[in-house]
Amino acid sequence: MDSCDIIVYCLSGVLGLEIIALLIVSVCICTGTIEAKLRKKNLRLKDKLREEKTRLEDELRKETQEKEDALKRLSAIMSSRLRDGNPNIADLNDLNRPTKVGEHFSELYDNQWTDAYDAIKNFFENTLTELEIIQILLELVKECFTECKAVSKNQMEKLKENVENITAIITKSDSQLPSYLMQHIKEERKLIAPNHIPAVDMILPRLERNFSSKNRNPKFLDEPPMKAYIQECLKLSWFMVIQDPPMTMILEPASNDYRYFKEYKNRGKFLGYIVWPALLLQEEGELICKGTAEFTSASSSLNSEAELNVRL
Repeated sequence: MDSCDIIVYCLSGVLGLEIIALLIVSVCICTGTIEAKLRKKNLRLKDKLREEKTRLEDELRKETQEKEDALKRLSAIMSSRLRDGNPNIADLNDLNRPTKVGEHFSELYDNQWTDAYDAIKNFFENTLTELEIIQILLELVKECFTECKAVSKNQMEKLKENVENITAIITKSDSQLPSYLMQHIKEERKLIAPNHIPAVDMILPRLERNFSSKNRNPKFLDEPPMKAYIQECLKLSWFMVIQDPPMTMILEPASNDYRYFKEYKNRGKFLGYIVWPALLLQEEGELICKGTAEFTSASSSLNSEAELNVRL
């Protein structure tokens, strides 16, 4: 081998090494590029997985919430249907439920009734008999109850009419309100009842006309104890009439059934006259609190005092 061959051989070796080096570098570059692409692809995949996970979690929360809301609505509907017109199922969170109204009604007789009795007695300077004063007080509670019944009926009719009109506009049909919706309206009205108690000024003009027609000076109604008595009668009467079904009073018992009344002063087998009405859960329903009546041993006394008995 001459010197030229040796030089060519060496150059070939050097070139081969460079080619190999270049190949190695190319492979490394390609490998790095591939790894970078894979990392980017993995990151995009992870981002998509996180987004999909978040979407699925959101859908799960939404569906869970919708399910809970549906169960609550179903429970409310079933509860409303169960309570609709059923006074035996009481809401113990309701501070104005029938039993509480009965307690306050008894307190009214023990407190404001006594103050009003003295106010009438003093205003008329002892010219009225005890029976006449009792009759006035009984008439006042009766008028308050009648007024509240009228207001309640008118209010419910307007509420029903307004809701039906809105429903007809939305649904384009004249369908009756579902019973559960009516029950919900009644319950909502009970919640706001303390803010819508009829005021004394609403009923006072009519009371003044009534007593003027009976030759009674109506100015006694302006006495503070009288206004306090009338206002309390209105408040409790209002809480009675908004119950579902409405509570009722007994001012004239059937026959001589004295089980609804306790004695005023005297005992006996027959009712002489009513002093304070008994309170029932509903018409012909369970007794919530007894009234007060004067009893006698003579049956004729009931007829002699018939003018005092007022049926609501």
